[in-house]
Order: sequence, then structure tokens, then C-alpha cells
Amino acid sequence: MKLRLLLLLLLTVTFTFSLGAQKLSKLPKTEREKKIMEIAKEVYKRDKFKAFYREYGEPKIVERAATQDYDNPDTPSYGVRKGEILYSVYFFYDMTKERMEEDFAAKVVISDKTGLALYITLGNMYIYPINPHKPRE
Repeated sequence: MKLRLLLLLLLTVTFTFSLGAQKLSKLPKTEREKKIMEIAKEVYKRDKFKAFYREYGEPKIVERAATQDYDNPDTPSYGVRKGEILYSVYFFYDMTKERMEEDFAAKVVISDKTGLALYITLGNMYIYPINPHKPRE
């Protein structure tokens, strides 16, 4: 009896976690965009990037498919497969008041499959991996 109860509990927990691990693209558009913005802002507001943080205009979300497999662990997109959906969130700055190498203050790239930020590119073209060398399936 205890074994059956334990098995039932284990199945319930597994099912619950698998529901939460769905791809971002499976969410309704408004919910997906809200979640992507939350992830991107959390990364961008970290202390390490404080000097580049800007709140100017509306951030822009761009969806794209990876054009190749990223098998090199030294790349910030390590583990991403060709065709996998990636979301780039662009944060802008006032170009009349300052100038950076890029036309954005920061760009955060998020995996559709895992819902995790892969890397952030700052306006000075520096790229910082968010979870370096963490294998992505």
C-alpha cells in the first residue's frame, strides 16, 4: 500500500514538473511575451550590468530560429540546435544623449525550449554568457 502511494505521489510530482517545463512558444502570445520580458529584465537588471541599464522606449522581442548547431562549449549559445527557436529582447537607449557601438543598450537571448536566458550582449558589443558551460539538451 505504501509503495502504491509513493508511486502515485512520484507520478503526480513528475507530471506537475513536466507541465511547468513547456516551451515558451506553447504559451498564449500575451503570456509568452510577459514571461520573456520578465526573464530578460531579471538578467538585464543584475548588478554586473547596472552601468548599461536603460529604461528608454519599449523593449522589442524578436523571434528567430537558430541557423546552426552550437556544439562548442566556448560559445554563449552552446547546446542550441539548428531550427530551435530563440527570442531576442532588445532594450534601447536615447541616441540623442549618448552613443554606443550598437543601436541597443542590451540584447538578452532566451531559449524557447528551456525558457532560460543564454546570454546578454551589451551596447558596447560585449557578450556575457548567463549559464556558461551548462549543457542544454
